Formats: sequence, C-alpha cells, structure tokens
Amino acid sequence: MESCSACGLPLPNTSQTCPFCGLSPDGSGSYQLIGDKDGFHWLAGETEVAIAVPLDDVWQIRHASTHTSQFYLISHQLEGKVSTALLNRALQPSTTMVFNLPSSKHAPVFARIQTADGRSRMAMKVDGPTGLHLIDSSGDVVLIGSAKNGPIGSGLDVLIVKPIQTLMPYGIFGVLLAMLLAQSTLEGRNIHPGIDTLSKPS
Repeated sequence: MESCSACGLPLPNTSQTCPFCGLSPDGSGSYQLIGDKDGFHWLAGETEVAIAVPLDDVWQIRHASTHTSQFYLISHQLEGKVSTALLNRALQPSTTMVFNLPSSKHAPVFARIQTADGRSRMAMKVDGPTGLHLIDSSGDVVLIGSAKNGPIGSGLDVLIVKPIQTLMPYGIFGVLLAMLLAQSTLEGRNIHPGIDTLSKPS
C-alpha cells in the first residue's frame, strides 16, 4: 500500500484525496507551520504530521503520533551565513541549505537548497515582510508561504503547488523551519521560545 505524500499515512489505491489529511496524495495543498513555547508543529490540512523540538543545539523532527525521530536539523553560523543540514535517522545529510546575511534589515533572506542526491536544487526568497516562495532548478514555484496573523512565533501558512517527493512529508517542514531559525539568527533575535518569524503587517 502506498503512503500519502502529504501526511505519510497509508493510502488506499482508489483514493483521489487522502482520507486522513484530506489533501491530494501527491502532497500538493495547504499546510501550516505553527510555533509555540514547546517547539513547532507541521500540519497537512488540519492533520498534525510532525513536531520539532529543541535538543541542545539540535532540532529533532518527530512523527506527531508516535514521536519517533524522522530528521535532525543542525546549523552553523560563519561569516554572515548560516549553513544548515537536515539529517535522516541514520544521521546522514539528506538536505543542505545556506542562508545569506541580508544586506539590510528589510532585505530578503536568500537560501540555496540541495538534496543529498543532488537531483533537487532549489532557492528560497523572502518576499517583503510577510511572504516567501521556493523555486526549483527549472524556475517553477514549489511553494508559497505567508506569515500567520497573530503573536510573534505564530508560524506560516503554506501552499505547496509542486511537491518535491524527496522532501515529503517531513523534509519540507525541516526546510521551512531552518529558514525561520536562520532568519532569526542572522538578524540577532532570540530564536526560541516565541521565535520572531516573518514580520507581521503594521
């Protein structure tokens, strides 16, 4: 039996939409990244898929129901850049990311992203104070995100339009979380708890 790319749960062969999360089995659809005092939560539709919790200098991404580890997120800052690696359960890098220091307080954060197999190369750009988009090597938009309304640390609303299967369902959560953490680090803000995510409209 195949699994839904959006939530990772078993998928009946005849399903046009996942009976668990309600999204397309290929992973396209609406997601949420929500931050709270304990960490971050990744939801496919209204279904919680994964959580991320800090462990010293490492973020552990866990299955929401079983709490088994799926990925680890580690970062290193050097010369105005943050390099981040997403490690699988065997502690092997699956995705690497480099975030550049903005040229000014209001400049976008750029990231270069590559999966370990080298087949998926992407770039991320923060659009103004509240948005972001991720594009692949063909120039196609992979996802669009916007800051949630609410207190600092509320998180992101995300629309995935072209799922990268090597990053589904947990890796894309790690990529977006890495961006939020890197942005806070580069701007010298306290990253947790109550991470300063994308700025909210005035």
